This record gives sequence, structure tokens and C-alpha cells, in this order.
Amino acid sequence: MTDNPPPTLRAVSGDDVPRRAGLTPSSGASDRRLIDVVGDLGFASRERIAAAIETGRAAGRPAERVLLEQGTIDADQLARAIAERYGLDHVDLDAFDVEAAAVQLLAPTIAARYEAVPISFVDDHTLLVAVVDPANAPALEDIATRTRLEVRAAVASGEALARLLRGEVRPPAPVVDLREATGTPDLELARSVLGEAVRRGASSVHVQPGSVRLRIDGALAPSTTAGAERVAALLASFKALADGGSARLAVDGRSLGIAVSTLPGLDGESLVVRVRNRDAPAPRLDALGLGAEERRRVDDALTAGSGAVLLAGPAGRRTEALYAILAAVVSAERRVVAVV
Repeated sequence: MTDNPPPTLRAVSGDDVPRRAGLTPSSGASDRRLIDVVGDLGFASRERIAAAIETGRAAGRPAERVLLEQGTIDADQLARAIAERYGLDHVDLDAFDVEAAAVQLLAPTIAARYEAVPISFVDDHTLLVAVVDPANAPALEDIATRTRLEVRAAVASGEALARLLRGEVRPPAPVVDLREATGTPDLELARSVLGEAVRRGASSVHVQPGSVRLRIDGALAPSTTAGAERVAALLASFKALADGGSARLAVDGRSLGIAVSTLPGLDGESLVVRVRNRDAPAPRLDALGLGAEERRRVDDALTAGSGAVLLAGPAGRRTEALYAILAAVVSAERRVVAVV
């Protein structure tokens, strides 16, 4: 940790961003020393700070670290002071609603090495990252490159971040819980249709003038939950849920990921909702129903140094096969990049 301001970093707080539990905004970056910020926040008396400065000078160590080791301040107070020093938000990971989908964007080994973890989506293009040392600009730049998202930083204590990586800080339910939408008929209808899609193993929901259908094993089947008379309501509610094209939802106790695309037509607008049950176990090659010869060919293709694997079939089955293949080839020694 250095006492010099890092390259330009933006805090997540602002008039355009709603305040969230566990996120404390800074009053703005300053040229004060970190140890002075500790005092200004009231975390240690001037006498203790002066003594820590002397002890640190003799030992060649930062005074704030001396206070931490003495138990005068705790790790979260130090993180709060660092955030204030750099003009960034401070995040209490025990109180903040961490989004599992954000955490999973970065491999735990890389997050541990950088002491930085994505914890939330600010919007469709921006990621909030909890970081111990905001002066570690290369780490934040690499996370931005890996995720292809703009990164905003919030300072967390190293202890809290380590607990998150160990799974001791549990991400909450997904962003939108439709079970709370009982007072909104359109959203309740969308919840029912998505619940039916998961129960029937559908890979997508197709809403178009005159019909609401589910794609099951490659074939379209009528929805038993909503008919043609509810098309307009479903179009509006699905588009509202997936602002920007995608969303993470909780439906009937299941965590779902959906992607929505629309298409104008002569008879009116059509909409397709791709559905993924995020709680379902990761597909495995053994569960794809391959024959012995087919499995041998797949194994040979996956161990070859070059080449391609061609997948054909219903969209849901192709997706299942792709996830199974990725699970089979990913390892600690191999980096896998998916291009969509």
C-alpha cells in the first residue's frame, strides 16, 4: 500500500447511482497522509498516532500498520481510511449485497493474487470491484480487460475480502426476486411463464403475435400458463425485467439467467427469452447420453492440439454440451476463452 494517489479511479457513488447498504461514500480525495486521515476519522487519538509515527519511523514501517498491529484500529477502519484518502467508496462486504454473477467473473486464484473481487454490476457496462489496495492500478486494468467492463473501485479490508473468497460471505439471492411482485400482474405473469419453462426443461420462451410457446428439445410447444391474449403484457414485462437485454432473477426459489431479444414484424413485435437455470448442476460429458464411439471421438478431439468440435442439435442441448465440454477442458494449467 502506498500513500500516493493512484491513477484516475472513479468511485461508484454519485447522483446517478442509488445508495446501497454497506457502501460508504468518501468526502473526496485529499492530499492528507493516510495516518492523518485515520486521526481525522476519529479512529485513534493524536497521542497514539504520534507514538505510532515514532515507532514506525524507527522500524521503517507505516504508522497506520503499527496501529493495526497494536490493535488500536481494526482492518475495516484502516480500509475506511484508505478509501477516504483516495476519494473512493468503502465497502463493508458483510453488509453489502454481493452478486454471485459478478464474483464469478474472476477466477478465485487471480482475485486472491490481486486482492480484488468483482462484487456487483453498477449498470450494463460497469463493474464494482472491492479492492484492498486501490493503488494497484495494473490489477484493476487487468480486471477491466478480462471482463470487458468499466471498473469502479471500492475499498474493502483484506480480512473481509479473504472471507468472501473462502465462501464465508455468501452472495444473496439474485438481483430481482419476482416472488415480491405479486402486486404487479404483468410481472407475476412473467414469473409464472418462466417457472413453467424451468419445470418443463425449456431452453427459451417465444412470445409473438397470436402465441406464447416454449422451446423444449428443439420443438415449440404452447405455454399452459399464458395464451395469445397475454402477449402484449408479456412483451412489456419481459422487456422491463431485462433492461439492456439480460437479467439475473429469482423465480420460484430458482436462480435464473435470462437474455431477451426482440424482432419487429408485419404482424407486430416478437420476443425470445433464453432461459438458464443457474442452480442446475454443471452439465457433464457423462450425462449427455453419448455412445462409446461418440464419447471416444469427443475425448480425442478435446485432447488434440488443434482442430474444432462441431455441435448440432436443439439450442438447449447445444448449450448443455458446450458447458459440459468447457467443464471437461478447464483446469488450473489451462486458460479457456469463450468467444460468442
